[in-house]
Amino acid sequence: MEKLQFSDDAGGRAAPVPPVIGDAAVAEGFRLLLEYKRGKSVLEQRIIRNEEWYRLRHHSVRDSAPGESIEPRSAWLLNSLMNKHADLMDNMPSPAILPRERSDEQTAKVLGEIIPVILQRAGFDEIYDRCAWYKLKNGTACYGVFWDGSADGGLGEITLGRVDLLNLFWDPAVDDIQDSPNLFCVRQLPTETLKEQYPGVEFQGERGLTLTRYLGDDARDDSRQALAVDWYYKRGGRLHLIKFACGRLLYASENDPDLAQRGLYDHGKYPFVFDTLFPLEGLPYGFGFIDVMRDPQTYIDMLDQCILYNARLAGRPRWYIADNTGVNEAEFSDWSRDFVHVAGKVDE
Repeated sequence: MEKLQFSDDAGGRAAPVPPVIGDAAVAEGFRLLLEYKRGKSVLEQRIIRNEEWYRLRHHSVRDSAPGESIEPRSAWLLNSLMNKHADLMDNMPSPAILPRERSDEQTAKVLGEIIPVILQRAGFDEIYDRCAWYKLKNGTACYGVFWDGSADGGLGEITLGRVDLLNLFWDPAVDDIQDSPNLFCVRQLPTETLKEQYPGVEFQGERGLTLTRYLGDDARDDSRQALAVDWYYKRGGRLHLIKFACGRLLYASENDPDLAQRGLYDHGKYPFVFDTLFPLEGLPYGFGFIDVMRDPQTYIDMLDQCILYNARLAGRPRWYIADNTGVNEAEFSDWSRDFVHVAGKVDE
């Protein structure tokens, strides 16, 4: 990052010149993004694995012994998640604004009436529903809390969203994302959409950047897609934002005269909140119920396999045919035939 410089104005006084974010900063951000992505590879593979278990397709990702084949797919794990999800929805949190001191009572009362309306307008119920599923499956849900200055005809409004951890990247050495010096949020967008928002910018290639994806059933064509990166970083207690795609700078808050000295948000924090189920020491995320339920689900499937195998043997009687009997085996094995030809004596 270029440091703050000064230049002489017409009166001979030193006037601050805002730092200019250019291609060098984008290249450095891209390098950090790839470094952070490599540090998060284990978590990404676990999330992909958990999704396969959630979809009852765990046989493709399960560690099976050589020659072992488990055909049944019971829904015990899914049913358990559904019950726990229902508990989370029955206990949806609601804001309770309390005053810190007597002089704050009126302010707390006003906020207690305003914040529920903001949550309702932002669709918090639906976002909480989706985050509850994600939290149960992977152990950590992420809420995005942003300010949309174009909402309500330019008045602005708080917006909420669910952020997939596969799209978020932070310093692997921290146990709280707010302690990460940089934070990246990557989204895949149609190239035409980016060209409409940023006319005159050429979007070609990602130079080695790819997002880890779920194992979907639908065929996807990414030839007309591009990865847009929101790079949040903290400098001097202020939060700033750089947007870039395909190595091209799209926006930088330090280049914005209104935000260069103030920062993106007054609180100086990243607009992402982690909601962790079972925390892990030294990590900003935790583990979920699927991580706990994998082995029990495996044992249930193995037991179902034994039950089905024995039921199949019991429902399929075997017969002895003497070589000198002359039974037509093709007719005997065809249960649709009423008569079976036999050459020779046939006893009971």
